[in-house]
Formats: sequence, C-alpha cells, structure tokens
Amino acid sequence: MKRPILYKIGCYLLSMAFLACSEDLIYPDLSFNATDNNGLVSFTNYSKNADTFLWDFGDGTTSTDSDPEHRYQRSGIYLVALEGKGPSGKSSFQKQVEVTIPTGTLTVYTTNTKITVVVQVYIDDTYIGDINRIYSSGVPSSECLNLTYAVRKELSTGLHTVSAKSGSVTWAKTSVNVQRGCNLFRLL
Repeated sequence: MKRPILYKIGCYLLSMAFLACSEDLIYPDLSFNATDNNGLVSFTNYSKNADTFLWDFGDGTTSTDSDPEHRYQRSGIYLVALEGKGPSGKSSFQKQVEVTIPTGTLTVYTTNTKITVVVQVYIDDTYIGDINRIYSSGVPSSECLNLTYAVRKELSTGLHTVSAKSGSVTWAKTSVNVQRGCNLFRLL
C-alpha cells in the first residue's frame, strides 16, 4: 500500500518538531568550590542555567542560598550535594569537602578540699569523666596533659559549657573559651 505524499510530509514535520523541542532543553550545569576557614566553609556557586538551589551540607543541614556559608561542628570529610532547578528541569552535583577545625585540650580539675565524693564532669552537657580526688599542690602549670586527678577532653576551639554533679548537687554551668593547645579549668 502506497502512502500519500501528505502523510509522509506530515510525519517528517512532526518528527522534526519533536527533535527541535528536545534540543531546546537546557538543563542546569552545576559546580561549586568550597573554602574552609577553621570550620566556617564558604561555598562559591559556579552553576549555569539554574534559578533555584538546594544545598545539603552532609551534616544534616541544608540551605537554599545561592552562595551559602556553613559552620561545621566537627572536622571531617563531608559529601556536599547541590541540586539546581532551571526552566528545563533539575540536575544535581556532589563533591567531597574536607573541614578542619582546630582543637585544644580542656583539663578540668579541682583544689576544693571540701569535696569528699566523686565529682562527675560534663562538657556541653555530655558526661566526660569523674574527678575522685583533689589536686592539692596548687594550680598546675606545665602538667596539663599529665594531671593525675582530673578529666580531659579534646574539643574544637571556641566556647564550651562545663558543669559538674556530686551526689544530688549540680554546680552552675560555666562557659570556657577553649584555645589551641592546653587549657586548664579549675572546678570549684
């Protein structure tokens, strides 16, 4: 059976229209760079053909900013995902970002001779250990890491909260600014 010429022309025009439409689709082309400054990471978005963005920083937090900054709480390697949407659809891009946060060691001790029971020490509401004796020979200076009757914890630099319990008594929370290296904090 021979098809009429109009049928062939119609099929040709329909196929050309379909191909022309599919060639007009321009999907987002996503990329970014990350710059770490002691845990504060600046993201520079180099994406093209996208109007809106969704960032997943790999630590459970997100942002819809185009060029966000994000404060990480811990050092590590994070898989950061960027999703972009444009007029023709959406695309996604992932990249590993290494974050380094400086740390210091906080050593908590006491010279209070009235303490007769175990003192439980908490930093940022997390139990880190017990002090079961007093440090009776004055304030330690160079013994930060070898202090016998103390608890110690490596922490990111910045403000941390120290509190303690002894039996049913809880001491007020105190903010301590941890610097790089050795930090001493006398409890009580």
